Amino acid sequence: MLAATFSSAQAPADRTLRFQLMSGSAITIAGSSTVNSFRCTSNYVQGFGTVSSFAGSLEKAEVVVELAAQVTLFDCGNGRMNRDLWSALKSDTHPLITYRLDEAIVEVSRITDADSISIQAAGKLTIAGVERPINLVLSAVKQADGMYIVTGQQDITMSEFEVDRPTALLGLVKAHDDLTIYFDLKSTVMQF
Repeated sequence: MLAATFSSAQAPADRTLRFQLMSGSAITIAGSSTVNSFRCTSNYVQGFGTVSSFAGSLEKAEVVVELAAQVTLFDCGNGRMNRDLWSALKSDTHPLITYRLDEAIVEVSRITDADSISIQAAGKLTIAGVERPINLVLSAVKQADGMYIVTGQQDITMSEFEVDRPTALLGLVKAHDDLTIYFDLKSTVMQF
């Protein structure tokens, strides 16, 4: 279900919007260790979404959103760190990080000629084969070419996804448990 509040306009009746992620979408995992900080980014994010409203009632809309990023396509800028990340995230048995939306509250406001959309999203994030509920606050801004730029971030811990923290130098260097996931997504919208 999708609960929506529009400050400037109501949605037309009986329409389906389809969202498709475009090239340039990225997910970044950022964290730190006992000696440094790190950012590992995948620019190969796949995903889609649909919003179907019925008789103009967004409260009865059906929403489907799914995202996936292949673990071995995350790049930390260092070959050894890449391998440590892939190993920690169990890429051999769980090759994807996925997110599936369960519910969203959407608020649309108008800034100049563009729509600015605030999305409170509740869904499931799966890392290393472990699924956990996650709430996200995302911001989407419509570009002049009709594309939407969707951004947001969420703090998580490795331990909640049963990920063993990577270590090096016989345990002298160890990753901290806290991570931040950054979403920087580019999406087209098609109506049908």
